[in-house]
Amino acid sequence: MKLPKLTKWDKLEITWQDASVDNCVTDSAKFLRELKPCIRRTLGYYIGTKNNCVCIAETDDRDADVWDVTPQDCERVNTIPIGMILALKVLQ
Repeated sequence: MKLPKLTKWDKLEITWQDASVDNCVTDSAKFLRELKPCIRRTLGYYIGTKNNCVCIAETDDRDADVWDVTPQDCERVNTIPIGMILALKVLQ
């Protein structure tokens, strides 16, 4: 997917296919037969791209009058591989 022009702290809704694998499955043939894509929808604040991933924060912890971006300005960063993104919407 080609990303639109994004600005730091844009509010995003990303629909994506999760590539995580259940490590409890020991029979790989059975796993492949039963495999169903895990589609997720994630909401968050865009903070950048790194290593072909979109990085979004779950929480914007900046004080209303402080707009510099430091690591403590957000809580839990989620990285979503760009190749796994099915849809990306910038929210108002």
